[in-house]
Amino acid sequence: MATGKIGRLLIVAAFALAALTGPVAGRPDAGGDRPVLIAGYDGGQLYATGDYRLVILSGSYHRMGVQYGHLQADAIRDIYRRLIAGLVGDDCRYGEFRRTADYIWRGYPLRYRDFLRGVAEGSGLDLTAVLMVNNLEAFDSPIYGSGCSFLAVTGRYTAGHRLIWGRNFDGTGNRFARWLEVRVLRPADGSLATASIGICGAFFTTTGFNSAGVWLALNNAGPGSGGGQRLFAPVTLLTALENSPEFSDLAMWLDTVRPDVPFNYLIDAGDGHQAASFEWHADRTVRRDIDADLLAATNHYLSSSWPQPVGMEGVESGRRYQNLCRLAGDRQGQITPAAMCDIMSVPLAEGGTLFPAADGTAWQVVADPAAQTIWLRSPLVGERWAVVKLADWW
Repeated sequence: MATGKIGRLLIVAAFALAALTGPVAGRPDAGGDRPVLIAGYDGGQLYATGDYRLVILSGSYHRMGVQYGHLQADAIRDIYRRLIAGLVGDDCRYGEFRRTADYIWRGYPLRYRDFLRGVAEGSGLDLTAVLMVNNLEAFDSPIYGSGCSFLAVTGRYTAGHRLIWGRNFDGTGNRFARWLEVRVLRPADGSLATASIGICGAFFTTTGFNSAGVWLALNNAGPGSGGGQRLFAPVTLLTALENSPEFSDLAMWLDTVRPDVPFNYLIDAGDGHQAASFEWHADRTVRRDIDADLLAATNHYLSSSWPQPVGMEGVESGRRYQNLCRLAGDRQGQITPAAMCDIMSVPLAEGGTLFPAADGTAWQVVADPAAQTIWLRSPLVGERWAVVKLADWW
């Protein structure tokens, strides 16, 4: 087993080779081979899946962190170098970044802190550097000002009446899209295994599945209200996935735990057969179930029970919502995962939801949740979609 700098160079070289010769899923109807193994370390594995990475981690949280830090050391170090370069000379922004990183750290359960300490140990970086990288997605994400789009369809909309969903994650990670990953945690403590999709180094969940088939996707819904400090919402979502063997369990989490102030969210969630959008507010949660076989969500609340509008029209939330409904209607009875990839990839200027690179659709995910299979891509990296059959990795 290769270790140290030589081992990490081998990992980088192997990943570059796999990116040239490894599987290309293209469109979901084109199939796709299994991911290509790049490296292993102490029970963890790193794979190339098309242009992206799949990381499989097993054991205690500290052990999984060491595995992750070792296997993804090149990515974590690259992100840290670029991140620091962008903050040099801007003391105000650097201080704000550090404060956000510390806020997220304080809200982590002890086992998650053990994971991040393990990442520092495995990567050779100090814990402060690891926490800076961990904060990147949160600091520049839709949680802080850009939009996301989500569409789920079933019944009369889909071929075979299956539930199919797609989401565009907007507003973060443009410089780091090449490090898009699927991170699978298989804890030894009895928690459910989870898969989170996002930029390398971010230890929380804004798009994820668990081994019981429960899934979720976070959309921002603008500034919230209330006071005090609460746990960072994407950390709560990871914990909820680890402890929700049924969709009803996740719904209970969202109805019980309030998100961090001062932000509002839409949590799109479900299992292999049902979907709902939870208008997750600092004061209460309102559930909106799939209706007439369609559920769309962007960045504003739709339930009439709110006393005043909640959301972000500044990112054309209403327009994108209407576009999703129209695009789904245009393909009624014909939507497959491949068709969903096409729908989510229609540019905003052409009647869709995909933001141009300057505005920031960072990555996209399409899912067949009953099959526990996802397709992902970053339009900033390329046109190819990579496939991951999550059911193979639990």
